[in-house]
Order: sequence, then C-alpha cells, then structure tokens
Amino acid sequence: MPRNRRVKSVKTELVKKAREAMLAAVQLYNNPQVTFKAESFITLSVIGWTYLLHAYYRSNGIEYRYYHYVGKKKVFDKCECFFRCQFDRSSGVFSSFRVF
Repeated sequence: MPRNRRVKSVKTELVKKAREAMLAAVQLYNNPQVTFKAESFITLSVIGWTYLLHAYYRSNGIEYRYYHYVGKKKVFDKCECFFRCQFDRSSGVFSSFRVF
C-alpha cells in the first residue's frame, strides 16, 4: 500500500521547521517580557540545527534514522549529525556547534 503524503518533499518540510525553530528562538530571546531567555533560546536553536542537519542528510541520501530496538526508529541527535557531516572545521558552522 503506497503512502499518502500531504507534503511534497520531506526535505522542504524539515528546512521549514528548522527556519521556524530558529525564528522562534530569536523572537523569544528578543522579547523583553520573558525572563527565561537563554535556556529557551538554546533549546530552540538545538532543535533548529537538528532539523537542518536532517534535511541536509535527506538531500544527500544519507539515512539519518537508525533502529535501536527492533521496530522502534530513532534519529541522530545533533552531536551525531555533526560528526557525520563533512563540514570544514574552521568554518562558522563548527564554531556555532561548539557553543551548544
């Protein structure tokens, strides 16, 4: 039985989620009424980077899911994604990852 997808591209949806997570992080951080800024910003930034890396893997045909137990899917966390990526270690991307 073929799957009935609502979205055209999973990669596009992942990039969209990554963008939304980062925008939410910046908006929350810039909100003067919120006192729990730094922790919320870090959490949403990690989520955004994870979505972005999953989209990167999806576009390059790399399987980013793995099976830990029989039948249960898990996905790579941010650290696992980063160390499997082919980023230049001297780039700004690497510096951004080291912050979190």
